[in-house]
Amino acid sequence: MVSPVAQLPRSTIFSECASFSNAADQIEAALFKAVHPSPSIFGILESTGEGDVGWWADTWRFSKSNYAQGTSRLLPLFLPWFVGLDIYPKPAWLRAHPVPPGFYENRLPDTREHVAKAELYVRTHDMIRRHLCVEHPELPDKRQWWHDGTMPLEQQWFWEVGHEEAKAKSLEGTWFQEMAGDDVEALQRSSESVFGHDVMTRVDRDRKRDYSVYGLAGQSIEADYEADPDDIDYSQPRIPVLFRNPRGPVYNWELIPLTWDHSRVESWKKTNPDAFWDASQGKLFVWHPPRPGVDYSIGIDTAEGKGEDATVICVTEVAPAPGLPDIQAAEFRSCYVSHSQAYAFVMAIAAWYASAMTAEGMIHRQPLVAPEVVASVGDIVLVQLRQMGYHRIFRFGRYDNVKSTKSNKAGWYTFGWSRPILIGDFIDTIEHGWYELNSPWTLHECEHFESHSTAGGKVKQEHEDGEHDDGIFAAAISIQIVRGKQSKTDRSHKRFMGDAEAGRKPPLDLGACAATFPTTSLDGYKPITLEDL
Repeated sequence: MVSPVAQLPRSTIFSECASFSNAADQIEAALFKAVHPSPSIFGILESTGEGDVGWWADTWRFSKSNYAQGTSRLLPLFLPWFVGLDIYPKPAWLRAHPVPPGFYENRLPDTREHVAKAELYVRTHDMIRRHLCVEHPELPDKRQWWHDGTMPLEQQWFWEVGHEEAKAKSLEGTWFQEMAGDDVEALQRSSESVFGHDVMTRVDRDRKRDYSVYGLAGQSIEADYEADPDDIDYSQPRIPVLFRNPRGPVYNWELIPLTWDHSRVESWKKTNPDAFWDASQGKLFVWHPPRPGVDYSIGIDTAEGKGEDATVICVTEVAPAPGLPDIQAAEFRSCYVSHSQAYAFVMAIAAWYASAMTAEGMIHRQPLVAPEVVASVGDIVLVQLRQMGYHRIFRFGRYDNVKSTKSNKAGWYTFGWSRPILIGDFIDTIEHGWYELNSPWTLHECEHFESHSTAGGKVKQEHEDGEHDDGIFAAAISIQIVRGKQSKTDRSHKRFMGDAEAGRKPPLDLGACAATFPTTSLDGYKPITLEDL
């Protein structure tokens, strides 16, 4: 009989672990339980990222967060592509694709950003720096590469050429998995979001990161949903909210300020996704509080309240003038508030924003409200809002009626024909900058919103497996109920062509081509000046 100890592996190398069909069983339950800590045991698990969800991504994040505290089994070590000096790039590739003159000054923004991330990663990781930022006598042509801690131009050019090709083929996610500058870039999704990487980067860059966080308490909000006393910021005043039913009753709520570490929670998006989502539960996030003279709309996507899909209430600040974008003012989300309980939260939020809609000359005195009433069972919200005296509720109608007839359908109805309109318009609105999305949770949903082919061969935009789209639908409804039947041509004309009636046109910016702008006409007759234009 062979001793069980003799059968234990002395060294293990598992490659492309992210591709394992069931890594939790094959590695976690089988390998880890058979291999015990010993000075004579050496094991390596290596893989490309292949996405930001799953066993491999979870194992990396846990190891990275806990190794320094001595509570992680594995040492996390990310080896970026550029440490492979012998192959990235090969001399034959450089002969076929020489670095063009002036490349450094004209690098694309994506290249500049990638290089900055790569150099920062090297500076902050001693093990990489000790082996990379030295002379390399075994590579005579690359002896000084990375010696000063900066990426060589040849590698920058190699990355830019490959990245532009990947973008053209809609393979940017896969490219970053293989050619990442740090571990965050490496854990990219293979599938491309319907919004595209560049759009998501812009939205993330431009969104408002300074916001207030509140718990809600008051009429019909059960104690189970009120803020934990340990989370309350007692240094800030509470905000009273009142709504008077025209039939007599008066309803009261309070917005309770909560303590909140903005940077820490935002960092969890990549390092601890579970904590990132848990932090959002049962809270009202306010980027723009109620402002006098501004109209608002509220989109609502309710859920069952069983800890899976979330009930999301999105408040949109309607642009006060043509040519300006609509703005996400606030968002409430909770996967424990059901469609039967959501009305109290909707009323509290709507009443708060209605409190600023009292200026003389305003057409409306309440935000326009629309819950989704087909898939999300928002009917109870509608019934209860009416019972409490709320009257400004969106009425749903078809888009193909020749005559504009008043509809008897209240709320938003997601049918087979209306869903593509809702989602398509939302995608178009985000891509062209007509909506300022501020919620990091809804942004995350957008990053994981994909195009899938149905069994019938049609294309359907929906969330990635394991992800959600509740914030997307709430935000989309809040926009669609205001902008759905407005003229897109008129709005685009006013934004991009100026105000024709006033005779104004946008300025001509020639700054980007100033260095190469011609100084003489083609026939050499006289110098060309900007005044000539």
